[in-house]
Amino acid sequence: LQEVRFPLTVGVAGHVARTGEVVSSSAPHELPHFSREVDEAAAGRTRCLLCMPLMNSRKEVLGVVQMANKLSGPHRFTREDEELLALCAQHVSVALHYDRIAEDARQSQRRNTILMRLAHTLVSEKETLPLIQTIMLRIRGLLFADRCTVYVVDRPANKMWSIAGRADDGATPGGSAAASFG
Repeated sequence: LQEVRFPLTVGVAGHVARTGEVVSSSAPHELPHFSREVDEAAAGRTRCLLCMPLMNSRKEVLGVVQMANKLSGPHRFTREDEELLALCAQHVSVALHYDRIAEDARQSQRRNTILMRLAHTLVSEKETLPLIQTIMLRIRGLLFADRCTVYVVDRPANKMWSIAGRADDGATPGGSAAASFG
């Protein structure tokens, strides 16, 4: 199965995702939200479809399930097909819901690990500059940034100097990397 990506504003599935409505049609090309581009990207010509939202217990749309081209019977999806798909959609919704919970837990664990390392560094580092550099490195990783800069204020000189780190250096450079202006 080839992955197809498109905006929520496009296609019947996008309409269902935005509105939470079930759409069943034996002439999908006549629907105002039908997208030929999405249909072609999904590998085929849709002759009939049944599309319904996948919702969590708070009635928030997590996704959409779309059935296309009924192969038997009247070659259109019936009310019985819709009821059966609704039952199956509940199981898919639960699986999506638990997948999101698991992903949230993985992200929380990652953040907590970084914060624990940061706390360990705070109590074990004796020198200020390496401590600041380590903190910056951890924060940069936590926020998925390519650099983290601390600007140190020198009030008597009415200037600032920077301590900066990049993603490719493995460690942050010392204060000597600061540029001087005026």
